[in-house]
Amino acid sequence: MTGKDGREVVLAADVGYARESWEKMVTPGIVVDRKAAIESLAWIKQEAAKPNVVEALANHDPQVMPHVVTLSY
Repeated sequence: MTGKDGREVVLAADVGYARESWEKMVTPGIVVDRKAAIESLAWIKQEAAKPNVVEALANHDPQVMPHVVTLSY
């Protein structure tokens, strides 16, 4: 999601279980195409490192507490 000012939030969905997934390139246990899973993790890792990215979130990350991220619109 991109705000009017160019700041972004990356929603990683099920690419990995948590931030650690793309930081350490750990694929989910069961995948149909491991090569594609690794490519997806690499893309999230690259996007998350961009300076305009406010936050990258995985759906199942137990370290993420409910919170609000506001982007300009």
